[in-house]
Amino acid sequence: NTSLRQSMPSVSAEAKGLAKDLLAFVDASPTPFQVVSVVASRLTNAGFVELKEIDNWAAGGLVQKNGKYFFSRDGSTIVAFAVGGAYEAGNGFKVL
Repeated sequence: NTSLRQSMPSVSAEAKGLAKDLLAFVDASPTPFQVVSVVASRLTNAGFVELKEIDNWAAGGLVQKNGKYFFSRDGSTIVAFAVGGAYEAGNGFKVL
């Protein structure tokens, strides 16, 4: 129907690109384990550093001011976080 097409808003090239990226992500991630793998790869490509839960992050100097990090558990859970510039090892943290 021509009138229906005329009343629909146009989709930007950026929106189309984001939709294609989402579909590629969904296609590559049919299980939680594959989601974690794909997200870990994307985080690494975005400059995040992988941490291991068994390491002592503060004492080992692994977590630094303004750093970006992630860790995974059992291949089915992934947690990513960014550290602010006021971070001091041993002062704890808040999850917002």
